[in-house]
Formats: sequence, structure tokens, C-alpha cells
Amino acid sequence: MGNRFKQHWINKAKTGRSEQIVFGTVYGQEYSRTHDKATFAKIAVDLNFGKHETILDVGCGPLARPEYQYAPQHLIVGMDIARENVKKAQSTVQDADFVVADAEHLPFKQDYFSRVLCIGLISHLPSKKCVQDSLKDVQRILRVGGIAYLPWWMNSIGFTMIERRFAMKLMDLLRVGHAQYLGFNGKSEVFGLLQNARLKLRSMECSETLEFPWLFYWLPTKLRLALRKLVDKVNSCGLNRLPCSFNVTATCAKSKVPLF
Repeated sequence: MGNRFKQHWINKAKTGRSEQIVFGTVYGQEYSRTHDKATFAKIAVDLNFGKHETILDVGCGPLARPEYQYAPQHLIVGMDIARENVKKAQSTVQDADFVVADAEHLPFKQDYFSRVLCIGLISHLPSKKCVQDSLKDVQRILRVGGIAYLPWWMNSIGFTMIERRFAMKLMDLLRVGHAQYLGFNGKSEVFGLLQNARLKLRSMECSETLEFPWLFYWLPTKLRLALRKLVDKVNSCGLNRLPCSFNVTATCAKSKVPLF
């Protein structure tokens, strides 16, 4: 299973457009590969960036994410499993290094990075074992006190995950290739995975109840905007006890004792 889904992203990189929307949210804003400065500014504040951080962006895609455009004083390394994505990133970004590698086997020295970003990656890994292996490697390469930003863990029982599963079943029937979407059983499973990787939870933000349905992105613009207003109205009703995803920030403590 793992190799099949990894191959999906390699194939997608060859045919996808670099400006396409990533189906996830960062701090409640739609996150595009081409913008925006305000979103990264909020991430930078939350991650407590100093003047000279060493930053690894795991699953960077074809870019350009705003941390590359607005943080030239940092040492930034972008990493992706798809060679095509790395080539596109290298052609557009001059002040960063890029490497082709697997998120489960990070080719970097222990205690090398002060910050690791895994934006939208976790729920696209092939299995829970892959998630655990990746988190353990993130812990290995982070310095003591280093911070990992791990947004968009999909909630298994959330409406959004149910919609994703329906969409994947439909694509299977139509024989259309698709990515994997992992679902996590609420906060308790997220805590357990972090604990096993010896990462200490720093903060967790629960998303709104509904995310804009995946299947509706291809509708005509007017209809899509009308449906978006309906989704926003549902979210504004305060139905936030069943979040669709979790935005997690964790700290590397390099501790040999349980952190929870």
C-alpha cells in the first residue's frame, strides 16, 4: 500500500499545476502554493521564529510557499518525494536548498533543524505506521527545544473525513486514481502518536466542523461560492464539538521519559 500511494504523488507531480489549491487549511485560511505573506506571518509568530532558524519543509511540493519568499534570513531546506516537484521548486526559488527524499527516512543529521514544517502531509501518508516512523525521524533531526508544525490531521468521525471516504469510493468505482486520506480517532490518538515519537504537544487548534466539500471544487464559480456561504453559515453556528481536523504544534524535548 505504501509504495502505491507514494507513486501517486510522484505521478501527480508530473501532471499537476504548481498553482493548484492544497485541500487543507492553515489558521482558517485556504492555503495556496503561491500565497500569502499574512498566513506565513501567523505561522512564524506561533513557531517563535528567531533571526537565524534552520527550517525543514517536509513535503514541500512545487512551491512557492511564503516561508521561502519572506524569510530569507533563515536556512531553509525543502524536501519532497517527487523529483518533479523538487525540479519545479529549484527553478523558482533561489534562497533555499532542495532534496528528493521520503518523509519516513529523512536524510539529515541528528539535532540539525530548529523548526520542521509538515504542512498538509500527515493525512496523506500511506498508513499510521508511516506517520509514526515519520514523526520519530522528525524528533531525531530536531534540536532540543525545536518545534514541529504539523497541521491537518483528519478527524475520522468528522463530516469532512466521511465526505473524503465517499469521494474515494466513488473514484474507485470510476477507476480514477486518488491520494490516501488517513483518519485519526480524535485527540487521544494524536496525543499517542506524538508521545510514542517523544514529541511534546505545544498547542493544538481544532478546525471548524465543516470544510468546504472536496467534490464541489470543480463546480461553476457562482454555485461554488453559494455553497461556500452555506458551509460558512453552518460553521458560524458554533458547532465546533466535532472538528474536521487538528492543527498540532509539538516541541522536541529529547526526553527518555514519557511526556504525557
